[in-house]
Amino acid sequence: MSDSSIFGLPKSEILSIVGTACGQKVKDYCSTNATKLSVLRRITADLLAAMRSMPVGLVHSDLRPGNTGWRRHCRQLVVFDFEDILLDARFYDVAQVLGGPRPLLPGTESNADLAELFLDTYNELSGDRVDMKTFMDEIEIAWAARKVNLWQYLPPEYGGPSYENRAFERNAKRRRDQLWKNLSMLIESIETLSGILGSWA
Repeated sequence: MSDSSIFGLPKSEILSIVGTACGQKVKDYCSTNATKLSVLRRITADLLAAMRSMPVGLVHSDLRPGNTGWRRHCRQLVVFDFEDILLDARFYDVAQVLGGPRPLLPGTESNADLAELFLDTYNELSGDRVDMKTFMDEIEIAWAARKVNLWQYLPPEYGGPSYENRAFERNAKRRRDQLWKNLSMLIESIETLSGILGSWA
C-alpha cells in the first residue's frame, strides 16, 4: 500500500471524510501520521488473531468506576452491570485500564506498580504463574484490539451510533475528543504493538 492511501482508500478522500466528521485537529493528525495509520491498518487483523489465541477467562467487558461501588460496613468493592459478561482474553478487563501507553494516574510515569500488584494478586488467587512480560504483552494487545474500534466515536451521519443510544457518548464534541484521544494513543503504541505481534507465538 502506498503512502497515498489509508485503509485502502485514497488519502485525500479519507482526510476529507475525517475532517468533516471529526474536526480539523483529527484531520491534521491523520495527515501527519498517514504512514503510521497504514501500519495500524495492517496490524489490526494480527491484533484480533492474537486476541483469539490468548488464554480465556470470564470478563465483565464494561468494568469502569461507574459499574463499581463500595460497601462501607464490610469494606468490600462490589461490581455491577453484568449484562455484557462473557468469555474472552483473560486480561481483557484490566487491559482497558493498564494496557495503554499512558499512565492511569496523573503524576505517575507508568502503570508498572499497578501492573505488578495486579499480577501478583492474580497469580496468588488463580494458582497460575504468569510472568510480567506475558502479562504486559497480553494487556497491550487486548487494549489495542478494543481501542482500534473507533466506530463508536464517529458522528451518526458518518456511520457512528446514534446520539440517542445511551451506550455511547451522546455529545458530538466529546465524541470527537474521544476519537482524537484513542487514535493518538494507538499511534503512540504502533512500535510497541508491532514488536509484540512480531514475536507472538
